[in-house]
Amino acid sequence: TANECFNEDDIINIYPLIKQVPPKPSDAYQFFTTGQQKIQQGLLREGFELISEAHNLLNNVYGPMHPEISMCL
Repeated sequence: TANECFNEDDIINIYPLIKQVPPKPSDAYQFFTTGQQKIQQGLLREGFELISEAHNLLNNVYGPMHPEISMCL
């Protein structure tokens, strides 16, 4: 109708533009999984150090309140 600001035909073939991709600290996840493997192998000190490093990296990227930080605790 003439009273509408726009109709369905005005928005066909419009796609969202991603302006920001959330950061993904792949090094931190690598440290974390390697640390878990070391702990399972009985190498507790090495595993603890790797998981602590993963915690520090995740804390720097995401901040202390991000839910992914809790996996390192």
